[in-house]
Amino acid sequence: MLGSALLASVIVAQAPVSPASRAAEALGLGPVLDSVIHQGVTYVALGRGGIAVLKLDGAAPQLVRRIEEGRRFVRLVVVGQSLLAVEQREEAHAFSLATPEQPQPDSLASALGAARDLTVVTQAPPPPQSPP
Repeated sequence: MLGSALLASVIVAQAPVSPASRAAEALGLGPVLDSVIHQGVTYVALGRGGIAVLKLDGAAPQLVRRIEEGRRFVRLVVVGQSLLAVEQREEAHAFSLATPEQPQPDSLASALGAARDLTVVTQAPPPPQSPP
């Protein structure tokens, strides 16, 4: 568990500063592990746990709400009208975005049924180099 937390800290430290990270910092929400935007609403996976729902279109960022504060999500993906959130222990959860500012728990089957061709792109490590 300590290794996972350390790895997440290293990943956060190396990530470029995004508008979502700046907003989370301004709001005192702590480090951001991932973020995604849907219909003008920004969803932020917080290092402290949970997902923050933010509006970034005004002069100052606004925290709309926090959901699932007891869980540590490391990846967020929007599929149709659903937010898929992958926990640190690699469990996926779905939230309906029918009302973007009020994500509600949804079934994965419902979320994935809306997307016939789901492609999640992650950065693969470079292939090993052979010694000269």
